[in-house]
Amino acid sequence: MKKLLKVISAVAALAIIASAFVGCGQSAQKRRDYDGTLTYWVHMNGNTQNAGLEDNSEMMLYKEMEKRTGVKINFIHPAGGSTGNEAATTMFLDEELPDIIEYGWESYPGGPEQAIEDGVIIALDDHIDLKTVCPGYWQYVGDDNPENEARKKAVTTNDGKFYGFNILNIGSTKGFAGIFTRKDKLDEWGMKVPETIEDYEALFAKAKAEGFTKPLTSLIGYLSLIKGSSTVGFSTAFDVGSNFYVDDINGKPEVVFTANQPGHVEYVTLLKDWYKKGYIDPDFATVASDQINSNMVNDVSIVSIGYIGSSMGKILPAAKARNANYELVACPFPKNVNTGADSEFQVCYNAATSTANAITYQCGDYEAAAKWCDYVYTEEGMILQLFGIEGEHHTVQEYDFDGDGTPEKHYVYTDLIAKPETSDCNTVAEAMYKYMLPCNFPGYNQHIDYLMGYYQEDCQKDAIKIWNVPASKDGTDADTDKIDTPQEHQLPTLNYTKDESAELNELKTVCESPLEATFVDVVMGKKSIEDYKAAIKTANDNGYAKMLEIYNAAYQRYLAK
Repeated sequence: MKKLLKVISAVAALAIIASAFVGCGQSAQKRRDYDGTLTYWVHMNGNTQNAGLEDNSEMMLYKEMEKRTGVKINFIHPAGGSTGNEAATTMFLDEELPDIIEYGWESYPGGPEQAIEDGVIIALDDHIDLKTVCPGYWQYVGDDNPENEARKKAVTTNDGKFYGFNILNIGSTKGFAGIFTRKDKLDEWGMKVPETIEDYEALFAKAKAEGFTKPLTSLIGYLSLIKGSSTVGFSTAFDVGSNFYVDDINGKPEVVFTANQPGHVEYVTLLKDWYKKGYIDPDFATVASDQINSNMVNDVSIVSIGYIGSSMGKILPAAKARNANYELVACPFPKNVNTGADSEFQVCYNAATSTANAITYQCGDYEAAAKWCDYVYTEEGMILQLFGIEGEHHTVQEYDFDGDGTPEKHYVYTDLIAKPETSDCNTVAEAMYKYMLPCNFPGYNQHIDYLMGYYQEDCQKDAIKIWNVPASKDGTDADTDKIDTPQEHQLPTLNYTKDESAELNELKTVCESPLEATFVDVVMGKKSIEDYKAAIKTANDNGYAKMLEIYNAAYQRYLAK
């Protein structure tokens, strides 16, 4: 079976899982004896591998957790180069499962609810008193605190069961991507940071005159908004979000599709005009991230759309090596072209993701495994996972971060992390992940002190605030029946049935690429706006309308939890 999986696609292989477990269920799973050791299936982080570690057991985090919890972990890492779904499918079909599996359970056919029904993982609350056994996790997802509502909905099945220990995005700073430009050039030319479409047009015209041959460079997904990317940019000026998102429809939240929104065609018309004027990189349909970075570094482009870390964090050091005066600045999401209002949209993290450490039915001691998983959600465990050991990996300092005049306690990385050469590493990220797992692993995610340590440049630290849009749309108090904050436009973590998952995958294949291909032709002037409107109608007839039905059914189940 394992050899067979190598020659079939990951999507097809995942479809096998459910049938393989039909009739299996909890009763057929033989629980192993527990001797103080647990097996844990998890992908190694690329930065950890680049830092020279061959197994997570070599990491300071897990060595220290063993001392503090008394639980020894035997790690099972998928072979390098295998994708998450391919490796997971192979593992799921094995007769013996590990005790704990770290996986994006939304990808399991039928989601985490089906994984429980198939006898793969347990529903935690069927076997454990989470409030008592897992107080660290419970403080962020339990019923005791009304602020936990969004996280609880995101980390439970459709019938309200907890299926694992998820990545939790905690705190108000959720923005991480947007539009950025050259601050040094703005200063040289006496221009302000652009806030409106008119500001950008003036900047593009000036840059073109000054020799920037491709003023705007970006990945196609950040411009088309049609495929899975959640990144938004210039579309916010037309009251349009990216891909599938949540909006107010007749006063109630509903999932909508970007191309169906009234402002989308107006937005594409703008891009068509910009392309004709030579403002947009003519290779936008195929350009890759490395070339975009090169365009920005080498004075070919002056504006791009991207991330604080992987875009700004790569461009600025490379550019400063050839031009010490080079500076970047994050731009606010463009104001509405009709009303002048600030953007209702931003790029943000969900309250939680479906990636979680789940306990398998075969685990010998559910409570021991749950306590071990819970440790990183306690204050002591959170500090260890994100910041390491005080005095060695971080110090505790007090300073006024938010400018309210009151100093707060903050964790500051030592030179062992901040100066990666001290750890024989090439980057800050490698140094971090050599010792700990501060981001995108089950636990407390996106801590502001981690971000301030990871983002080395002032413009990156400023971008955290500029791209985090906290205000409500209309300035009024929250109304639970409406969308009141930009974050609430984000499609939350949803659970789909097995049939819904299969149909969504099939419909995306049929619909996404043809519509994006027409988008490209329209922007390049090969087709008209009327052609694009016709393509949108065809895309809806061919599957987008059905996809919306599925998303909204899942969203209503989410709201009903």
